Amino acid sequence: MDKPETYRIVDGERRFWAYLFLHETTHDEKYAVINAIIHDPEATADDIQRAQWVANLCCVDIPAVDFAEALQQIRE
Repeated sequence: MDKPETYRIVDGERRFWAYLFLHETTHDEKYAVINAIIHDPEATADDIQRAQWVANLCCVDIPAVDFAEALQQIRE
């Protein structure tokens, strides 16, 4: 469980690290704030896993076997 006043990155971790890198290396204030969508804090681990898989399916070529295993986990 996350601590109060903290957030979990569900989608966009690479973008977060890129933004942080840009801020640290350029010291440009336009990289000091990150726009984000905050999801339901009551989301279950299954809800979060589904959201991560949906995000990754759009970006990564996932082998069919891995995709099938993920679907099976979701169904269970």
